[in-house]
Amino acid sequence: MLKNSKSSISRWTFIGGASLAGVSALALGSLVGCQPNAMPDTGSDASSSANVSGSDSEASVWDIEPLGEPTETITTKLCIVGAGGTGLAAGIQARQLGLEDVLVIEKQPMTGGSFIGSEGLFAVGSHYQLEAGAHATSAELIAQCMNYHHWVPDYALYRVFFDKTASTIDWLEDLGVEFSHVQALGDSYPTWHIYKGSKHPGVEFMESMAAAAEKVNLQVECNLGGKQIILDDDGKVAGLLAKRSDGTVVKIECQAVIIGTGGYANNVELTSYLTGNPPDFFNVAGTPGRDADGIKMGYAAGGALAKSPGTIQVTGPSCRGSKWGKPVTAVTLQPLLWVNQDAQRYIGEDMTLKNFTFSGTAMLNQQKVFAICDQAMIDRYVSGEGLQVPVGVYALAGEKLDGIDDPDLDFYAEVESLMDDSVFTAATAEELAEKIGLDPQALAETIRTYNSYCETGVDLDFAKVPDQLVPVLEANGPLYAFDCQDNYPTTCGGLKVTTKVEVVGKDGNVIPGLYAGGCDTGGFFGDAYDVGIAAGSTASWAINSGRIAAESAAEYLA
Repeated sequence: MLKNSKSSISRWTFIGGASLAGVSALALGSLVGCQPNAMPDTGSDASSSANVSGSDSEASVWDIEPLGEPTETITTKLCIVGAGGTGLAAGIQARQLGLEDVLVIEKQPMTGGSFIGSEGLFAVGSHYQLEAGAHATSAELIAQCMNYHHWVPDYALYRVFFDKTASTIDWLEDLGVEFSHVQALGDSYPTWHIYKGSKHPGVEFMESMAAAAEKVNLQVECNLGGKQIILDDDGKVAGLLAKRSDGTVVKIECQAVIIGTGGYANNVELTSYLTGNPPDFFNVAGTPGRDADGIKMGYAAGGALAKSPGTIQVTGPSCRGSKWGKPVTAVTLQPLLWVNQDAQRYIGEDMTLKNFTFSGTAMLNQQKVFAICDQAMIDRYVSGEGLQVPVGVYALAGEKLDGIDDPDLDFYAEVESLMDDSVFTAATAEELAEKIGLDPQALAETIRTYNSYCETGVDLDFAKVPDQLVPVLEANGPLYAFDCQDNYPTTCGGLKVTTKVEVVGKDGNVIPGLYAGGCDTGGFFGDAYDVGIAAGSTASWAINSGRIAAESAAEYLA
């Protein structure tokens, strides 16, 4: 049984009916030892990305805060760090496999993590697909994904993951999770299994997981975050150090640890370091708490990084000061006129619908990005025909922003709060350019050229689809310019793991008793999220890797 030297394990709470706005802006697609921090050595086959090795100053992004001596001890067999999708899936599966001494710790005051922002799961071969007449095999989809990622990912890991996804849909339904349907996203095969629920279906998903965890008597303690892995003299996991929200340092004695803390999305310093972009370039969406605790604790324990650790799930232009789930960001992700620091177009703006990841990756090569439109286009989105393309499930194509029964989607109220900071208006292109620091003649010429394409219905630069070629006209003024950051809800790189999600050390050997899943791991992506082929893959990997981790830990502890 769990033992606590000072106090009993507190009952855990779930986000449930709490205000999503109070959890930070909602996203898509949410903690080490007694040895000193290592230099950022990724191992012999770790990342090919920039900024993964180098100076002492560069290595500082991997530093773990000094903790001091623990004043409290908890004893268990298996400790799971993080109570989001990965952690709860691992905990429930572990209890179902008969493990009794299982403790999940969560540094936030509630469970759910970033998973409350997800909308659906990738799966292949599910009964939903079979009922819909979709019969693609794992092998076919793996080949597509591997080609998409230029064969950077770990094929063997792909195979294990893909082959498990259909049974995981059944497993989740047995737990009480409900799905509404399966669909494609863009031109992809229908793999995206959408949760049944409101405009924030991830909340309903995690409420079902919370109820399932209660049924199996899973022990979860909130306000307690994992910080350092403890290894014994043989290099095996012997526990970890954790920190309560009140600063108390806790030693958790255990034989196995599963890391599932949601990646490093909220760690601006590490994101900038791994991607090579300045910190203010990005607009992170989603819940707080994804501070790289899991990756850092695994790395400091000797774990290697998988290929492409700096890959993040970018989605394209998001107005500075706005967030995913807000009306202004819903507008800037529409196929407006997008220009860079040179007042030039850099991509066909219809890419949001085709593959929003590419909208985001194209931004990575720009210094500045502005979304440009006229008042007529704003009128269309707010009170006219509605949006041209969907933005997740919170703002659908054909939906008017003033027709959405959500006070947080009042477009003009948000614009007022951002005016002359990241939202600018003017009567002419030249005046608008002056306000946003672009060359007036260059912007005017770009708008004239773009409008000529709209008139003919043929985009000679980027072949933007004709029905999304809408002119920017001063006669429909005022003109709007939105100063944009590259929006991203989650990170896609992390620790290197085996097909049993064992953490691989920098020496190429596994660290006995240490497992990792979800966004704390890598091995699935090249330089971009695969939304165009495998929509929902990050959320699905979170759940499936949690199950695999529990199975592997149970085998190890037997």
